[in-house]
Formats: sequence, structure tokens, C-alpha cells
Amino acid sequence: MGLPPRHEVIPCGAPVDLFTRQPLPERAEGEPMRFLSVGRLSPEKGVLETLEAFERVAARHPSAELAFGGDGPLAGALREAVARSPAGDRVRLLGRLDQQAVAAEMARSHAFLLHSRSIGGWEEGAPVTLVEAGAAGLPRIASRVGGSPELIEEGRDGFVIAPGDVAAQAEAMLALAEDEPRRREIGRAARASAAGFDSRLMTERLEALVLAALDDAERARHG
Repeated sequence: MGLPPRHEVIPCGAPVDLFTRQPLPERAEGEPMRFLSVGRLSPEKGVLETLEAFERVAARHPSAELAFGGDGPLAGALREAVARSPAGDRVRLLGRLDQQAVAAEMARSHAFLLHSRSIGGWEEGAPVTLVEAGAAGLPRIASRVGGSPELIEEGRDGFVIAPGDVAAQAEAMLALAEDEPRRREIGRAARASAAGFDSRLMTERLEALVLAALDDAERARHG
């Protein structure tokens, strides 16, 4: 990309305080496991793969639930796939959500899913939803695409799977559904990790970088 020797990468931040206002999600004995996916409903976000993984989970846990938040070109196909799915009665399509609504959905969920894929030259950046979900105290399951793995420490605050690996996603979902103490532990770690990606911190980093570059340029002009 022609970057100079001196450069920094500053991930997109998220308003962490909005997503930490609610207590860490807990699941009482017998309460259904609720999975949530929020993002553009498009092939590169892997929503059909997420539905397939959930079907495998629902086969062992018929009370489990899945919600998709968002809209996009795959909305119709996803709606049809849900209608055909053996677990379709446990899937909700929430449509487009504003940030407050996303925070509310995360507060009532138990795990977050993002099965990104590299399609047509598109690569995932540093997904803001992964930071938001972590701040909400949700374990994250995301695919190894773009910047997603940089936001998750495998096994500590979430799980990273290979893109397209539906079996691995289902396995990680089952691990969380079948071990509530571990799910809570991972959720606590996710909230702690998300604090380092607060949008205010990212803004301060960017401001410091720009001011330092301006200072360097000023000194260079004056020899």
C-alpha cells in the first residue's frame, strides 16, 4: 500500500460505556441459550453458515434461540432459509437496529456470532460489533477473516474459527451452551478486553498521532 516506515493501525472503537451499563448476562438453569448475530445480511457476513451451525446446535438443544439483527441483499434468502429450517421456529429476524436496540438485544443474549467470509476481494476490518458484544459481556465466535482475530484471544474471551467451517462454529456454540460457568468466565474476559477498544481511547490515539506528525513536519520545515 506504499505505507511509510512509520505507521500505526488504530482499530475502529465502540462506545463501550453504552454496552457495559447492563450486568453481565447470566443464564438460569433451564433458560434457553440465546445466540445473536448483528450485521449486514450479505454473503460475506456468513449468515447462512450461521443458520446452518445453529441447526446443529438446536438438534441437541431444542430450546436454543438465534436472532439476526440487520438488513441487506441476503435478507430474502435468509428469510426463506429460516422458513425451511427444522429450527426455524427458534430463529428471529429483527431487521435493522439502531445502536440502542443493539445494546438491548445484546443484554438479553448469551453469545455473539460473526461468521465473516472473504468474497469478491472484500475483507472484514475490525468489526465494531465484536467490540460491542464483548463490552456487553458476550463470548464471541468469529471467523479468521480480516481484523476479527485481533479482537479475540482464542479460548479466553471467545473463539476463532476458519471461514466456512460450520462444524467448528457449531462446536464452539455447543461448548458455550453446555458449560454455563465457562460461558460466564469468557463473557467477563470479553468485557475486560473490550475496554481497550473504547472509541474515546481510539480517538485519543488518533489525535496524538496526528499532532505528533504535525510537530515533526513543523520541525522539518525549520531545519
